[in-house]
Amino acid sequence: MSPRFTHHNEDSATQTSQSRRRFLLGMGALTAALAGCTGDDDEEANDSPTDDSSQDTFDPASELAYGEWLAADEDRLLFAYANVDEIPEGTVSSGSSEPSVDDPLILYPLAISGVVIGLGQLQLPYAGLGQTINPEASSDSTVSELTVVNGTVVAEGTFATEQLDERLTEPTDETFGVAHEQTGTIGDYDRYEPAEIPDSVESAPVVAVTDETVVVSQDADRLEQTIAARDGDQPRIFETDETVTDLIEQAGTGDLVVGQFGVPYEQLTGDGRIEPDPQFQPRSGEDVIASIAFDGEGDSIDSEFALAADNLDEDRQETVETSFGTAAVDGSKSVEVSDDGITATGTYDVEQLTEESAQEELSQAAAAELVPPEALTFQYEPPRGEA
Repeated sequence: MSPRFTHHNEDSATQTSQSRRRFLLGMGALTAALAGCTGDDDEEANDSPTDDSSQDTFDPASELAYGEWLAADEDRLLFAYANVDEIPEGTVSSGSSEPSVDDPLILYPLAISGVVIGLGQLQLPYAGLGQTINPEASSDSTVSELTVVNGTVVAEGTFATEQLDERLTEPTDETFGVAHEQTGTIGDYDRYEPAEIPDSVESAPVVAVTDETVVVSQDADRLEQTIAARDGDQPRIFETDETVTDLIEQAGTGDLVVGQFGVPYEQLTGDGRIEPDPQFQPRSGEDVIASIAFDGEGDSIDSEFALAADNLDEDRQETVETSFGTAAVDGSKSVEVSDDGITATGTYDVEQLTEESAQEELSQAAAAELVPPEALTFQYEPPRGEA
């Protein structure tokens, strides 16, 4: 099955304009962090002694926060993860900015995770979590990590469940006039289904709530599958495909992570256009994991990229070798290509990335006003003519 964004507006020109505004919001939420990276870094990256046995048993589910959510029920997968706690306060919901470099090693993870996380954030108000992503609002609930898997949003943090119950069950402006009702439980989660949907909303999501996790999905079955994967009752994609495990191990750590498996840009954005241009698009048969990690001192960020394919021709290999890492700090670029894979890493100077950035202030509230959350619905359709 393949994911597809379906537009519901009648004017196609308006669709494209609104969609691109929404993508810019997500991109801005992430690239703004480049200009605002500050704080202390208590972690010592890659300083622990090498343990061959632990490397041999790398387990994304236990070693990475998002790994346990990657259910293996689809041949195609698009996911993004954001460690909100590691992104400087206020940048997740601040205005958009566009890096002034043309380097896919840094632009690809920023742009694609910006789209996916941005769309995921705009699902949270349905669950009564609009205030948690608004830097100007106070909230009794906090979101520390966000994972978006094929359109299903997983918010992890601390949640005032009684307050969320009130917000979910009463139609308010914050929830776009949608009222839910609690219909049962899924394991430890209270399950809420839409009970009252105004005409202005095309469809409303199912929501599952605990005091540590909120899951939001337009697809009830997918919500259950995602929770089942977290509980170990549903296979995860890396448990059924060793290539995915290798890619995640090579490039799946970081504060922002994106994974793209069999999902072309046309199915991600409708018209295939993403702003800013990632400068790279996976071809059919190419699976990609990429990530960026913020330096606690605020001076630099690190980018990692890994791609697997059955066969990479010489032109493809040459394109990657000559374009990846062109803006990286001298001596930090590493690009390795082969007939069946690519790995690349680089360190980037924050000041260089942002010095010529075009600024466009767009708050979460303004974005929601410009683009109602129901304007795009994430749907799944069986692939046509695929084995």
